[in-house]
Amino acid sequence: ASLSQTRFRPGDNLSLTLRWRCLANLDRSYKVFIHLLRSDGSLLTQRDIEPLNGFRPTNTWQVGDLVVDPHQVAIPSSTPAGTYVIRVGLYDERGRMPVVDPGNTEVIDNTIFIAEIEIAP
Repeated sequence: ASLSQTRFRPGDNLSLTLRWRCLANLDRSYKVFIHLLRSDGSLLTQRDIEPLNGFRPTNTWQVGDLVVDPHQVAIPSSTPAGTYVIRVGLYDERGRMPVVDPGNTEVIDNTIFIAEIEIAP
């Protein structure tokens, strides 16, 4: 994943590009979740959407595909200054997709840690 910047102001849009590598054919369409969490782990805001705005559903991915998946997340204008964490993953009505290879990042409950960001007035 790549992040356009790590310092934001309340009301900004956070630009995040996820890169998914398909390790097995999928028979279902999963959605991406992007969570922006407070330092205590509670949810500040989230975005839920199909990869590439629905143009590339996961059930069309083939083994070996690398899917470059850009997203925008609005930071609420009422957000207090502080440090926040971005976590992402894929899910459907049955639950979260297992994360097999998170690369050089941490995974908790099949949720991938992307970065910490600072929000300042």
